Amino acid sequence: MKLVFVSISTPSAVGHGGYHRTYQILYDLEQLVGKDNVHFIGAVSRNVGENSSGAGASPYATSLAKMSNATVSRFAKFFFSSEAYIQAANFCKAVFGIKSSFDRHIMREYKAYLSQTLADPENANEIVCVIEHPRLVYLEVISRPFNVPIVFCPQNIESLESQYFVGGWSRRTTASFEFRKEIDAWRRCASNLMISKSETSLVRGLGLTSDYYPYFPVGEIRDRAVGLRKKRLESDIVAGLFLVIGSGGHKTTKASLEWMLGQIEEFGLPAGIRLVIVGSQTDKLLPSDTVLDNVETLGWVEQPILDRLTETVCGVLVCQNSGFGSVTRIVEFACANLPVIVSEHASYAIDIPPEVYPVKHNWEDWCDVMSGIASRPLGLCKYDEWQKDAGFSLEKSIKMLVDTR
Repeated sequence: MKLVFVSISTPSAVGHGGYHRTYQILYDLEQLVGKDNVHFIGAVSRNVGENSSGAGASPYATSLAKMSNATVSRFAKFFFSSEAYIQAANFCKAVFGIKSSFDRHIMREYKAYLSQTLADPENANEIVCVIEHPRLVYLEVISRPFNVPIVFCPQNIESLESQYFVGGWSRRTTASFEFRKEIDAWRRCASNLMISKSETSLVRGLGLTSDYYPYFPVGEIRDRAVGLRKKRLESDIVAGLFLVIGSGGHKTTKASLEWMLGQIEEFGLPAGIRLVIVGSQTDKLLPSDTVLDNVETLGWVEQPILDRLTETVCGVLVCQNSGFGSVTRIVEFACANLPVIVSEHASYAIDIPPEVYPVKHNWEDWCDVMSGIASRPLGLCKYDEWQKDAGFSLEKSIKMLVDTR
């Protein structure tokens, strides 16, 4: 079996949750069929770095990143002349309005891979394409003549999460209009593997195929979590110190963090509790003239600083009162045996790991759970046993697509 994974994200063990999910998908695919049987096609402006699972972007992608958009456009027009490309380009333009050199690069490299791989008759009906963004559904048009099914592993519901598709889209439209496009992407794909249980049910409710493909820390990410688990056994845990992590640049996360800070400003924190808030733009959540007692906002911090914090805090707060997808940090911290207090809304997306405590949208409940965690010793880690029993559908879905052709 040959797998081709096409992504607009970067598979990296360092960075935000989107990078981590891409890293997991690539890692899982390599574990399924072997590293040599997985071909990765990624964004032209990024390469798969040292912290990835190891499947590098093509030399073409690297050189293309150095070229101007105007040059790339002329280059693409010269080479992309096949009927399949024209159909994909027309579909892409009509449905999504995409005209970028990035998409031309993706289509060209994808078609070249299919042509080269299928030149060997033994590979007939043995190729599956995996994508993780609805923007890439135009590959279904190219795949059709080759009898290559598309497996869609979205990171969230893009249209409802941000009200416009990210990653180079030139205009913003209403969420309902974009949602129709996203439904069409699910319809065109042979299998939809959702990161969230809630979204799995939504897609099934629309009468489309869908399975739950949960996020788990793998490779270097898991190694780091297990290493943190061991370090915490040797560290002096700071009583009452909690880490709050999230991106102030992400719409729904920002709104949730602002709600939390508003509750603290009005009602305060429990006695003996202190918060350190980290994440992109979190240092801008409070007005410059506002200071909250026992709350420190650090903004973006490097991984070593985050590691030192997680070694000594008594718990983590993940406040996510709305939005889609799945907060990857929840499971990562659980793997590290770090207690996580999480908004009830975010808990609906996943099977709840040990040491994860969902709370209702009520500040009194948050305070009660914080006080309870701060007053008890660190417990034994039960995460590994939990993960063995958790659902996993990637291998089943891909093998089923190959076996039924």
